[in-house]
Amino acid sequence: MMQILPEGLALPSEYIAGLGLELIKMKISKKIDEKKLHSKLSDYIRKQQKYNEICTLAEEVDFQGLVEYIQVNLIDDAYRSIFSVRSTERGAARKQVVDAAICHSNAHTEDAKRRVAKLIYTCIDIIKGFYRSGITKQDYILAAEIVDAVRADTEEIVAGATNRVEEKVDSLITTLSNGSMYSMPNMIQDIKSGKLGQVATQFTKAFDHISVEHPLYPYYGYTWKNGDLISVPRTADATKIHPPKYVFNGTVRSGNHYFNDASIDLADYAYRHQITLTMNVTSAKKYLGTLEDPSQAEVSKWIGKELQAKPPAFPPAVPCSIMVNDTVFYEYVLMRLQEVMDDGTLIIGNREQIDSPILLELAAKIPESNVDNPEGVLVSGSEANFTVKIHGATHKEYLNYVKFMKALYDTKFLRVHALNYGKDMFAGRINTFKYNTGFQSVEEEIDFLERICAIEDYFHIQMTLDGDISEEEYDTVVWVSKLITQDEVESKWSEATCTGILDQRFREKLVELDCEIHTFSYVGNIVVNLFGATFEFRHMRTYKCAIIQDFEKIKRKAEVLDDGDEIKIIFKPGDDNTAVDTLKIPDTMSTT
Repeated sequence: MMQILPEGLALPSEYIAGLGLELIKMKISKKIDEKKLHSKLSDYIRKQQKYNEICTLAEEVDFQGLVEYIQVNLIDDAYRSIFSVRSTERGAARKQVVDAAICHSNAHTEDAKRRVAKLIYTCIDIIKGFYRSGITKQDYILAAEIVDAVRADTEEIVAGATNRVEEKVDSLITTLSNGSMYSMPNMIQDIKSGKLGQVATQFTKAFDHISVEHPLYPYYGYTWKNGDLISVPRTADATKIHPPKYVFNGTVRSGNHYFNDASIDLADYAYRHQITLTMNVTSAKKYLGTLEDPSQAEVSKWIGKELQAKPPAFPPAVPCSIMVNDTVFYEYVLMRLQEVMDDGTLIIGNREQIDSPILLELAAKIPESNVDNPEGVLVSGSEANFTVKIHGATHKEYLNYVKFMKALYDTKFLRVHALNYGKDMFAGRINTFKYNTGFQSVEEEIDFLERICAIEDYFHIQMTLDGDISEEEYDTVVWVSKLITQDEVESKWSEATCTGILDQRFREKLVELDCEIHTFSYVGNIVVNLFGATFEFRHMRTYKCAIIQDFEKIKRKAEVLDDGDEIKIIFKPGDDNTAVDTLKIPDTMSTT
């Protein structure tokens, strides 16, 4: 069974009964402004007085006598009918009030007595509603929720009202069929004559006449819709005083999972897990407050059909900063309540933020000290489980992610700072948190990613790190990143081969060399293929102490070779085997 009802407040009946009538009276009496209450009652009486002018003779009463009783005695007489703890006492008190009103109004016919009783019941509801609106939530629990004096009589009231409505409808049909002023033929003629407003007025009066028999009149009455008489509110506060609610019975499922445990509050379960429930409806009832609606046409159509109940959505996402201590790692993350587990654990995350490279999920329980926090934001002081996933991230985003994980691993203290409130949604320790890196240390991974980001920024490329990284690739990343970030990069060398095309200028410089040991520099283009990206750059390399192998032989060879011939020169390091690379190439340097 599933009930779809408005939210309400309730306490065990034993607890309420033990509070005592006099205590409740004392609490509420301090909050009543009887002038305002008399005003509400007077407004209602004026409305009824207008109806008194059009009611049938059988229903006529001494309206002035009734008014005097309501204004002078009703509030005091109604106390027991409202605040008696036992339902039998409340029912007896209401009957005494009704009997007194009938006496003052000189109501002799059954229709007249019913009209007076209905009017008095409504006045008592007004008094009850006034008390309810003037007290605190706590007092409401203590008093207003126990005041249902007519619950036991609901079926009888509804059945009686339904019979009387049927009688009035039959009477109305008879009247329309006879030759009265507003008989059916006359109304048809008025329609043909274009007097639609006049016909509409008569129908309105007819339904006003029928509506008097509604058990919740004047708050509710009847109208005609889709071939059925249905209940409709007639006053602005009708749905507040007697809110409509629907009770459906049947088998309930979510997807292919059926709920067979009657102890589960399905509405609460669906809301906490944000799932849509489907019910195969076997029976249905509509209530107006605690009273069964005389017309069940609106709900009876669902019997034998499927009814879907989608829970209200959780509050919208809150923009947050994700922090470790006072360091902000993610400035704008849309965190939202995603699920409430059966043990009260809150699942908070950003799974709906599709443009975010990270998916965060926080599972935390609200400490007892925060349950009644008026700010409604803080979940501080608790421990929580935290998971984070990264997808589709750039290397810069992944670098920030690794730094975030390291900081979190070191401190295990996470802050989710709600930007709109300027307060932490969550601030506390993270349980059993560990980050696994593919490098020998997290520090080494951070260093490598920083180098990758530097290369991508400098050469405007995008590399793809996928799988294992070779030693050669690692060394290349280190060397190129150093060229970018440093003026000079030193390295050690053991042999270098230079191949050039001989021309007259090159021959003359080679012949002019007077010794085999020199500081030797050259400028060249380098093409690098790295992690799926290809890029080219010019750099200058300088050997601080280079020895030309077979120096004299090279000089003789240069003298006999023709221009355009290729010449190969091998260098070996001298006392200093340092080589210096740089991207800062002097303008005077040759490209050879």
